[in-house]
Amino acid sequence: MADTINHEIHSNHRPHNILFSVYSVIAVVKRFHKKQREQESFLCRFKSPGAFLTANGHLVSRLGKKMKRSTIPLILVLIWAVPILASHSLIIEPQHPQEPVDSPPAVLFCQFIPSIAEQFIGMPTEYGGRPEQTGTTDNSWLFYSIYAGAAAKAGLVYKTFMHMDLLLSNTHPVKAEDVQNGDLIALENNLAAMVYQVDPSGRMHFIYASKKRGEVTIFNSDNLVYHAYWLEHFKGFFRINEDLLMPGRPQ
Repeated sequence: MADTINHEIHSNHRPHNILFSVYSVIAVVKRFHKKQREQESFLCRFKSPGAFLTANGHLVSRLGKKMKRSTIPLILVLIWAVPILASHSLIIEPQHPQEPVDSPPAVLFCQFIPSIAEQFIGMPTEYGGRPEQTGTTDNSWLFYSIYAGAAAKAGLVYKTFMHMDLLLSNTHPVKAEDVQNGDLIALENNLAAMVYQVDPSGRMHFIYASKKRGEVTIFNSDNLVYHAYWLEHFKGFFRINEDLLMPGRPQ
């Protein structure tokens, strides 16, 4: 399956602000190290620590205090810079925006199709298999399970189970540019796959119970099989009739 999860990474701040913060920290660290080297050089002028203590005992205390004071600017700058640099951390946005709670049930039905359909990927196929009872499925029960699951989450009720021929007779054609989640692509022999997701680019993702593979399989409109097989035997795109979705019972 082609990538459907694209994370968009953004930075909330301008790059030159980050560089300014980094250069400020580096400058302070360099000054601190320079002072340390000067102080070490001063100590090395004496042949031994004892000679230095004898001649300049009163300087040891002053030198130690000076070294401690020189670390204060470094600590302050780090305290200031770390939160700023942390705020430049990359933010990963979720693939799907949060669904509005006031969307009509029919819109919610389409939005829930992908998450329901993906639960069945890889499920073994068996004629007459019912996912909830046998852990297997055929194409008719696969589509029924997806429709019923999405309808329930949207506050609707999907009318009833139908074998594929009857299901297709309860659909109406749609144009390729109008395809949405839950629509079907049907071939001349009435083999069908469900469009379970349409990307913003227009790429369509399909799911169906493949007898040849022995499991629920997915592919997309960029795959070779779509052009070499599905479009070669293409009958049309279809959408289930509105009367197959009924209002749910009040809780």
